[in-house]
Amino acid sequence: MAIHNPAIEKSKLGKAITYLVNQRVALKVCLTDSQAAIRNNVAERSIQTLVIGRKVSTRLGPKSTL
Repeated sequence: MAIHNPAIEKSKLGKAITYLVNQRVALKVCLTDSQAAIRNNVAERSIQTLVIGRKVSTRLGPKSTL
């Protein structure tokens, strides 16, 4: 039987437990599949140039004509 207490659910520990429960499928894969990657560094590196380029273009604003 689960006890729902809004004060506990809003605390840092309550949020951490909720996150863990919501991520249980992914956690189970990481713990049972030795081929599963725990880190996503490869994926992050592959989109890094795209994201940096987008940040630069938004700061410069629309292209101006001379």
